[in-house]
Amino acid sequence: MKLDFCVACGDDSEIHFHHLVPRSRGGSDSEKNLLTLCPVCHGRIHSARYKNGHSELTKAGLARRKALGLSTGGRVAYGLQRKGSHISPCKKEQKNIELIVKLRGEGLALRAICRALDAKGIKPRNGHKWNHAVISRIIAAHKKRPPS
Repeated sequence: MKLDFCVACGDDSEIHFHHLVPRSRGGSDSEKNLLTLCPVCHGRIHSARYKNGHSELTKAGLARRKALGLSTGGRVAYGLQRKGSHISPCKKEQKNIELIVKLRGEGLALRAICRALDAKGIKPRNGHKWNHAVISRIIAAHKKRPPS
């Protein structure tokens, strides 16, 4: 229930809403699933209830968001783009990945691929020159992706 004070101690500053059933376990944001608490009481509940399980709840919630194609915060991998909270393929970067994989398949070294991309005027996200470590990560990520 959403109130304007902590139901545990009565404090009315910096109100938090605690989920009785965590969202990572199917809980909703409905008022029936919320408890109004101050930061101190909210922290106490999490410390007692999820002593060793809070990180597991977080991991499960992030995995669920990722499976739904939603943003999990942080950077989005090369070849993908964020649109609001959704993540989708970036066509331009996907074409660049195809070229990188093709050049690697032809036997080019990582630094040679960097030079080839720079020569074609293809820039990485940061707008600078390509770096062999970035190329290596892109190739490794491409190998891990399931076939489409």
